Amino acid sequence: AIEAKAIAYALNKPLIGVNHIKGHICANYIEHKELEPPYLGLVISGGHTHLVKVVSYTDYEVIGKTCDDAAGEAFDSDGTLWFCNNWIRKPDVIRCNIDTKEITLFDNRVNQDGASLSFSAVRCITFDRDRNIWVGTNTGLFVLERKNIDAGNINFYTQIKVPRNDGTDYADYLLNELDITAIAVDGANRKWVGTSYDGVYLISADNMTQIHHFTQDNSPLI
Repeated sequence: AIEAKAIAYALNKPLIGVNHIKGHICANYIEHKELEPPYLGLVISGGHTHLVKVVSYTDYEVIGKTCDDAAGEAFDSDGTLWFCNNWIRKPDVIRCNIDTKEITLFDNRVNQDGASLSFSAVRCITFDRDRNIWVGTNTGLFVLERKNIDAGNINFYTQIKVPRNDGTDYADYLLNELDITAIAVDGANRKWVGTSYDGVYLISADNMTQIHHFTQDNSPLI
């Protein structure tokens, strides 16, 4: 901002402030000229992950966003840095203590049932309102639960089980086998989950209910 002000002053030009999050959204009008509000927009850039309700060309409402900034990194309340890695050794979630420089890899590829996990890419992470860490991978959605992190039990990822409610005791893993590219948590602790090929899912605060599934067929979001 300082540089822009200096250049404007030196050239005797007006300085016009631009909300660059809105700029990300408006850039879609260049290629998709048929796009008209209202619609939902998902902003995923190097420093921001926002789910935005575009009411009009100038009126925007942020519905949900990551609790820190980018999709691939997150700061815990104690200042610990968490981030995704797809390049060093193998895809993992990594915790870094900024003060001690201690690195912890969450690389044990099993879930709470002891089943092996086979993801080859970690796309995004974010905290929910209970400080659990949600992890999006190319083969589904996983959770590092706060109670296990605080207890030092980091030997597995949790996969949320959703009962089928069909008279059996069977359950299915939440959004299993989907390529998860973005996760945002809103003020009600609902999870907005973006995928690479199957639209956007809205999941209830208790993680048991799929509230909505936005696709090309039912929403201009995609």
